[in-house]
Amino acid sequence: MAPLELPVADAAGFYFFLSYAHQQSPTEAGRPVDISTVFDVFRDLYKTVRGLCHPATKLSIGFVDQLVPPGPDRVAMTNRALATAEVFVPLCSADYLHGAESIYERASYLLRLAAAAPEQFRRHMLPLLWMPMRDSGGDGDLTLALAFGADIPEYAEHGLLGLSRLTNLRPSYDRLLMRVARWIVDVAETSPLAEGTADVEPTRSQAPFVVAVLAPSTEDLPQGRKADGYGERPSQWQPFAYAQPLPVADHAARAAARLALPSRVVDLSTDPDVFAVSPGLILIDPWIIETPDGRARLEHTIDRLHPWVSSVAVANLHDPQHNERGARLTQAVAHMFYAPRPIRFRRVEHVDEFVEAMQLAITDSRRQYLRSDNVRPPAGPHSGRFRLGGDPRPPQA
Repeated sequence: MAPLELPVADAAGFYFFLSYAHQQSPTEAGRPVDISTVFDVFRDLYKTVRGLCHPATKLSIGFVDQLVPPGPDRVAMTNRALATAEVFVPLCSADYLHGAESIYERASYLLRLAAAAPEQFRRHMLPLLWMPMRDSGGDGDLTLALAFGADIPEYAEHGLLGLSRLTNLRPSYDRLLMRVARWIVDVAETSPLAEGTADVEPTRSQAPFVVAVLAPSTEDLPQGRKADGYGERPSQWQPFAYAQPLPVADHAARAAARLALPSRVVDLSTDPDVFAVSPGLILIDPWIIETPDGRARLEHTIDRLHPWVSSVAVANLHDPQHNERGARLTQAVAHMFYAPRPIRFRRVEHVDEFVEAMQLAITDSRRQYLRSDNVRPPAGPHSGRFRLGGDPRPPQA
């Protein structure tokens, strides 16, 4: 297929915006879910919509934030897409309800729809079931997502993720995707929305909890360091891969979610100012100080730490290289945090210590943040939590 069209700042608009949980829990079978699977589904939907849309359309086909590298450009393009996309497509899962990015995106689009007629409101929001979930009743996103594919039994059983992965379910996947694409094209070309402004400022209690990672990737490992447990991005680091199927950053994010805190995971090198208006913690691989600029980056991070940020150096006693070099590096990192001034810092060397430290660090950082005065609630009246209502009946294929 032809390459995907990369979004541009002055785009006239988009047929659809795909919203998803940036931290994905394992499937019921215990298998981790790579968010690249979301992009695979986006690409398939993009191709299907492009095949149906008007040849003279001025709209770009679709947007998902993975099209843009992390950083200020991604934030700006995400806001532009939220303000101009014709159909918002949230991939419903338990994780979607807790992620900072998904909460922001959904709230932003709902604000844009607030002035729309009820029939427009229902048509421009198209929830889809990403992973199997039990519907507790009501008129929320999950009810609408299940109703959309009610005549495809495999959809409720496996979700869109399962349909996309299993070869024998490919016909059901293609059928559902064609239905979604037809819905999107019809809505975009027959009842376009007015352009909006997507900018939801979080209050102090709503600010997402940020889990940042300072670790090597497979491309910049220190000399002699084995690549086991490292990934293409620092946030994919898995020091306890033998005991945990997910990166430690994702485990920390899930710990925050269990405390009812929306969370996001970032690579600290790509977003150094991420803690300016958010509480959080930094997970540090002690081996970072043996990369060419790693020690300087850690020193710079320490110098700029806010009181509401906890830092945790994570080592693994079972790592064959721990006694050789890892223990010495962990001690060196600890010394950097305690000199010249003590800072909120923990060190862990076992998976059980890590699990306990996450609960303590997250609670402590959140408490310190709520006591601070760095973020004030926006002016004006505060409304209650948004809830999507509407007719749950599925459209015709």
